[in-house]
Amino acid sequence: MNYENISIEMFQNLVSKSLNPSLVCGNGLSINFEPKLTLDNLGENMYAAHLHVIKFADYQAISLKMEQIFLPNYKAVIKYLKKNIHNKADFSRLFFDAVIFAKSIITSQVLDWISDNKFDEKLAMGFGPLDYVTDLIKQIDDTHSAFKINYEFWSILIYFALILLQAPSTVYILPKENKFIKAVAIGARKSPMSKPNTFSEYIAKTCENGMFSYLRILLSTNILLIGNGYYIEKMSKWGVFREDVLKSFFEPFNHVLTTNYDLLIEKITGRTVLHLHGRFTRQPQVVLGQSIGVYVDAVRYDLSSILIGDYFIAKCFYAITAQMAQKSLINTNINFYQEVLKQIIQKKKSDTIVIFGLDISNDYHIIRNLQVSLSQSGLSRANIIFCYFNQKDDLAFKKAYESCVTYADEVNEYVRNHISVYTIDSHSILQHFFVKKA
Repeated sequence: MNYENISIEMFQNLVSKSLNPSLVCGNGLSINFEPKLTLDNLGENMYAAHLHVIKFADYQAISLKMEQIFLPNYKAVIKYLKKNIHNKADFSRLFFDAVIFAKSIITSQVLDWISDNKFDEKLAMGFGPLDYVTDLIKQIDDTHSAFKINYEFWSILIYFALILLQAPSTVYILPKENKFIKAVAIGARKSPMSKPNTFSEYIAKTCENGMFSYLRILLSTNILLIGNGYYIEKMSKWGVFREDVLKSFFEPFNHVLTTNYDLLIEKITGRTVLHLHGRFTRQPQVVLGQSIGVYVDAVRYDLSSILIGDYFIAKCFYAITAQMAQKSLINTNINFYQEVLKQIIQKKKSDTIVIFGLDISNDYHIIRNLQVSLSQSGLSRANIIFCYFNQKDDLAFKKAYESCVTYADEVNEYVRNHISVYTIDSHSILQHFFVKKA
């Protein structure tokens, strides 16, 4: 696979020559307007978000199944957290206990048992759930903090806790007085499955868990509170950049998509923006029989459509299940990444895709869906342009792109020979378009 690193001039030339270009934006865009959206700042604010969620979260079960399973599990976890978390130290202990649990998994005896029972199913790209555990541990060891890591990884530990709660004592004994394990166990009281046995059944059971629901609300509320994701004008850097030059960055693109939940691009451009992972809204929504929201200053913001969490559970299983469920409803307008990319590429024939501000580590599904949709589009040629912030991001993208090419021969041939892949240092884009006001 050849990757050509390009200049800002060539970037503009490729986009202008495209018959139907699209732009996919990640969190890197929003950080330019609210620096507090970095992982470090999000981590530091998690306890404040927790206090807000405990008081002001709104979890409604719309369907009977959710009322009988999801709602009791969520309420049980909230009750446990209220009883056991009284200050920031208690809250930190919850996540430090999750770290202790994660490290306790990585022993030869436990790893062999997990492998023998096929609980670490490798994807075609070559990685499995355990790789996220080891990555989480490495990030914690590198930063010496449980709150400076990719916090979407936490949900994978719920999956492994549920598995090891059923493991023979000869294989694994759960750490005593571990708050994280206790919360997961309490959040698993109700389930339609008497005893799950397979990888997919445990993934489904994870989605039912009260801790998974709590983390979804906690993490998305944290982003909403810090990033002012609905009232964009409250972002600390709003108004810093020249509006006319900034708008010119978006103008060439026929379609603008984002993995972000905020309404930043809508505010900048005044255009319709497609949200691949859901968005903040004041309109109540229902996803998988649940309506999830949080009150801020007595106003309810809906979080139901937001996909947040690790790749296996939130970005794949939950997203696909939710999209399938949406298709059975009438007058629904909630579409997730697989349906959105299919519409834009396969049906509308977008031939050039620019990816800006996206951390690829938890977004392999975006790359994979781009490749598949382009191969099924009927386009003879296509371009993907990835904007990297540093060399680590550049290498991570190339590794992810290569690892995704594991399709049937015909699709592999298209991806390798009919998609031109370019990379560009995003600093050149920032310098060109993100011009500060005099």
